[in-house]
Amino acid sequence: MDLSLLIDAGAERALLALILLMARLVPLFWVAPMFGGRLVPAPVRVGLSLAIALLIFPSVAPALDGLSAMAPALVVMLVAKEVLVGFALGFVTSLVFHAAAAAGALVDGARGAQSAEATLPQSGARTTVLGNLHVQLAIVIFFALGGHRVFFVAVAHGYAAIPPAALPTIKGVASFGALCIRLSADVILVGLALAAPVVVALALGDLTLGWINRFAPQINVYFMAMPAKALLGIGVLAIAAPLLLAALPPLLSRAMEQLEIAARIFGP
Repeated sequence: MDLSLLIDAGAERALLALILLMARLVPLFWVAPMFGGRLVPAPVRVGLSLAIALLIFPSVAPALDGLSAMAPALVVMLVAKEVLVGFALGFVTSLVFHAAAAAGALVDGARGAQSAEATLPQSGARTTVLGNLHVQLAIVIFFALGGHRVFFVAVAHGYAAIPPAALPTIKGVASFGALCIRLSADVILVGLALAAPVVVALALGDLTLGWINRFAPQINVYFMAMPAKALLGIGVLAIAAPLLLAALPPLLSRAMEQLEIAARIFGP
């Protein structure tokens, strides 16, 4: 057989394999907030996806040997599947950061500052000032603890659990959907747990102001409440910051574990 034909066939197979790999990685990096999300320019995201795809390529190449012989319609289906898998895994990864944003929003709501909105640079979503602060703090802790290395390992393992050239089963999709529902419920619970110290302190502050208004009605509690609650909320948040910093690392570690679990149950 002509050597040039062999080279052309190998190049076609490698190109199709890289397209499949990047079809999962690009949406994954688009959704995952710790890598900048929409804040990062598209060429940078594509370049990062290509670099990771080239690193992963040798380990998944044997499973893609028959890719060039597949019908074009099947290849298109596989690319679409990989895009959906990338978005799904990115959603699972981002849930812990949504929990951090929810905690900040709950604190701002309790101290009466929910009207002061901010935009999350990574996603463009609207949140409160403390919600934005909690997300950025979670991202800093994620990188400080080396979470990006764990994330890349989990992504590589995901290709073994969900091979690019295989379609997921209906049972796997149903199990993944059930996992997403459970993790979404956990977001609310984690957000409440992270915000609990400040919210409880502010509730006690409201109770105290209510007693003051009852026993000293001549004091205008209404005008005292807003600045007092704002200062109390920030003060308790500063005091409770060590608890928040201690709670975030295990949550981030669990998020990476859930990423691998999601890949395994989503697989064929």
